[in-house]
Amino acid sequence: MLNMQENILELSTHPFAVFSAEGSLLYQNKIFASFEDIIINEKNLTRNTFLLLLTEIVCQPLSSDLLHIYANKKFYEFIIQINSSDNSIILNGSDITRAKEAEKNNELTLNQLDILVNNSEDCLLMEDENRKIIFTNQKFIDLFGIPATPEQMIGVDCSESAEQSKAFFKNPELFVSRIKILLHNKLPEEREILETVTNKTLERNYHPVFINNKYRGHLWTYKDITLDIELKKGIEVQRNFYQNVLNNIPADIAVFSKDHTYLFVNKHGIKNEELREWMIGKKDEDYAQLRNKPSTLVKTRRHYFNQALESKKIFSWEDEIKITDHESQYVLRNFYPLLNDQGEIELVIGYGIDITNRKRVEKQILANLEKEKQLTESKSNFITTVSHEIRTPLSIISLSAEAMQMYCEMLPDTLKMKFDGKLIQITSEIERLTNIISEVISIEKIESGAYSLIKQPFSFKDLILTLVERQSGIQEDGRKAKLKIIGKDTLIIGDKLKLTIAVDNVLSNAFKYSQKMPAPSVTVTFLSKKLQIKIIDNGLGIPETYFQKLYKLFERADNVAHIRGTGIGLFLVKQIIELHKGSIQYQSNPESGSIFTISLPYQ
Repeated sequence: MLNMQENILELSTHPFAVFSAEGSLLYQNKIFASFEDIIINEKNLTRNTFLLLLTEIVCQPLSSDLLHIYANKKFYEFIIQINSSDNSIILNGSDITRAKEAEKNNELTLNQLDILVNNSEDCLLMEDENRKIIFTNQKFIDLFGIPATPEQMIGVDCSESAEQSKAFFKNPELFVSRIKILLHNKLPEEREILETVTNKTLERNYHPVFINNKYRGHLWTYKDITLDIELKKGIEVQRNFYQNVLNNIPADIAVFSKDHTYLFVNKHGIKNEELREWMIGKKDEDYAQLRNKPSTLVKTRRHYFNQALESKKIFSWEDEIKITDHESQYVLRNFYPLLNDQGEIELVIGYGIDITNRKRVEKQILANLEKEKQLTESKSNFITTVSHEIRTPLSIISLSAEAMQMYCEMLPDTLKMKFDGKLIQITSEIERLTNIISEVISIEKIESGAYSLIKQPFSFKDLILTLVERQSGIQEDGRKAKLKIIGKDTLIIGDKLKLTIAVDNVLSNAFKYSQKMPAPSVTVTFLSKKLQIKIIDNGLGIPETYFQKLYKLFERADNVAHIRGTGIGLFLVKQIIELHKGSIQYQSNPESGSIFTISLPYQ
């Protein structure tokens, strides 16, 4: 019989051991004997230490009839019993790992719920079916000014809470009646708006809780949306302002989503107010169908729109609109993608400028080109007219940008930051176009012989310091040119404005064509009869096959086709330097890049 009991104990999955009254280990089954990596009361024990500890425990008066041990990656609970016949101590264990894990999971779940409740952006209140509080959070306490902690609120009866809190709202009776209706109907209610006597706007949600189709309580959530409401009002005011500005710009302007849906059209684009409002949310296909326009028109515009999306750059084309058999209107249309800080397209602005007059001028010029005697005069008239045509809308855009900048100064910082970048873009593009116009006019004067110098003595050292500082200050990547001056500053007699244009052009190119490379260096050497300016960059360099075209008008090397430029700059630089009886030379930088050397006589 004894052997049978021992066999059963050996095969058991429960640990079992017997100690004598003096603490000697009399018997242990296999599982008890296999205990390793033992932890008792958060202390790691070797097997020998573990047995010594058990000896101490069984030899002392028992303070507890339970002992918890972690061994072999499992939790065990031992019942300690004294055998009355011989006073031996029996340790009978059972595996409680699953119970421990369940307890741990429950504790984790409760902790996660506590974190979720306390970190929620909303004010939360959970009640049971008897309107007793299950939980709430500090935000709810703070919102209603309750003199208690969330823990103290658990179990509180909320039957009279509506009456107690109604004075907090502008319409107290409606607040009470709505709660009664919601609790009676037990139907979800979302985004109910409440206004407080302190001029706050709250959004309330009611969520009834059903378990097995039985009503078990409900969750109230409150959210302060005062700032959101004020922000929306501010955005609406701002939107009206910009719409008013856009409606008064003499150009067709439309704003599109990325899928070519109309978001805005100004009055110049569509004069009929009803049709203009109808277009919002529509596409060109809808307009073509309404006005019986050909499908080819829609396909063409969609093609140009996709070109702008793919390139993420402005795409322009001329649109000819037949008025009669002998008369057409010409519109220069553009799709301009607006990019966010990540370089992704947010919106696309479409705008069109009536260039009918310009086209007429172009036709007149083409006709005049056939007459050799009128060639120079026709070209001059063309440049003057086109420059005037471009400067007029540029002036309007510039004034509009200034007005928008003044308005932005009155906006909150969050809104101001949002539009400052766009205004800087507008101003930068206006400046760039103005410079191009000035360069074109200068070319016309050079070719007609009307480009003359206004000479006066000035310090070239002061000039180069100013130019280097200005160019370094406008670089978005923060690069600053290195300047070295050799020799004694000597006054030079020349046209300061035109020399400024020439040197600034070469220095600007040095920065522009050396992006993500070390900053350019400038060395000015005052020699006995002349001064020498050497500008070195570490950029793309100029292909040897292009050397002969370097200073020709409108010529650009193939390796800089992806960088904006007109092919005017170096032509103008060479003309200005030679008018001063100086010279400009180019050589390749051995470490890649370019070296331009300008020599100027002092007189």
